[in-house]
Amino acid sequence: MNLQALFEKHNFHPKKHWGQNFLIDENIRHKIIKAADLQRDDTIIEIGPGFGVLSEGILKKAKRVIAIEKDKRLVEILKDRFGDFPNLEIINKDILKVDFRDLKLAKETKVIGNLPYYITTPIIFHLFKQKGVIDFILITVQKEVGERLTAKPGNKNYGILSVKAKFFSQPRVVFKISAKSFFPVPKVDSCLVKLDIYKEKKYSVQDEEAFFEIIEAAFSQRRKTIVNCLTSNFSLSKDLGKKLLRDTNIDFKRRGETLTLEEFIKLSKNFAEIRVSPERNHGFKNR
Repeated sequence: MNLQALFEKHNFHPKKHWGQNFLIDENIRHKIIKAADLQRDDTIIEIGPGFGVLSEGILKKAKRVIAIEKDKRLVEILKDRFGDFPNLEIINKDILKVDFRDLKLAKETKVIGNLPYYITTPIIFHLFKQKGVIDFILITVQKEVGERLTAKPGNKNYGILSVKAKFFSQPRVVFKISAKSFFPVPKVDSCLVKLDIYKEKKYSVQDEEAFFEIIEAAFSQRRKTIVNCLTSNFSLSKDLGKKLLRDTNIDFKRRGETLTLEEFIKLSKNFAEIRVSPERNHGFKNR
């Protein structure tokens, strides 16, 4: 596809504040389509199809394609290019405002997309909320995001995104993509990441709200110990914070970035119990 010709035909100028960088590398396009392992009865949700670089290949192989595009200009271009495909549905909406349950999906859906760098993490978290709907997520993201998604405890890239990704899925980097594969050329390289969503919950937590609160608190101040993060974020007394960690077999001198997913789950369970138990929560300040 001659992207430059389409730019000129439609007098199109990318919006920098929307992070619009379009894939122009034909080899990478083929590799992404191959990695999607498209089947004839597939339903695909494509996030940010842009000019339809990937859409063309997806439409020829999948049963149903739902393209979600925020830019009205690109929606018109997509209609012009692919209006003859009966299996294409275009939604002109911000992906963060789309509830997949409203799409009347007959089966689990594969999500494919080239995500804008500035809003990648919120989109991934939004996709994780679409429980029981997604088979896998195949997305092009900034190289650093790929490293964060797959990072292990103790690694400098390990954080909230790492823990949540492993809680909901099996994340892996499929291959790296040079910045030169896009136009306009971004300042950083990218990578294709695949997140295989667990069909059934692999990890069970009694209180998901407490679980996510604990994770966010643990990484709120990376240089502080886990006990200091807990006491400052939840107004816990230092003694109760230490007791909570002892009961979970976690050294209170450790930092949040060293805790495993399993340790976060145990910690959140004990935290939820002392927060709701009148006889145990006397260590909470201002109670």
